[in-house]
Amino acid sequence: MSSSQNCWSMLAGLERAAHGGGTYVDPEVLRQMQLTVQ
Repeated sequence: MSSSQNCWSMLAGLERAAHGGGTYVDPEVLRQMQLTVQ
């Protein structure tokens, strides 16, 4: 369970970076990563 939590925290960091105007993260990539986590 902790490993999945780490994945979600990483996803949150990626989304935060994307919204922050840092590195652009393709929403499709995020979706694929979320599917992989599940």
